[in-house]
Amino acid sequence: MSKLTALRPILDAMNYPIDELVADLATEQQPVENYLTVKQACNRLNICRRTLYNMMEDGTITPIRLRRKLLFPETKLMQVLS
Repeated sequence: MSKLTALRPILDAMNYPIDELVADLATEQQPVENYLTVKQACNRLNICRRTLYNMMEDGTITPIRLRRKLLFPETKLMQVLS
């Protein structure tokens, strides 16, 4: 029994259609972006640290900075691989 099926009597009593609930949940969910550290990015691309920094300097890869850490969006790294 799914959770929505179990909630159906409660939702019906509240006059809240289950289809609307499913639609609301579907619109609220957004994909979560994974971020990699310098070491993880180097391992994923199979390159050395200096090559990664060179790629940053020439604009091939743009990290975000979180305090003192550089983080690379995984989707952008996969684009570099292709």
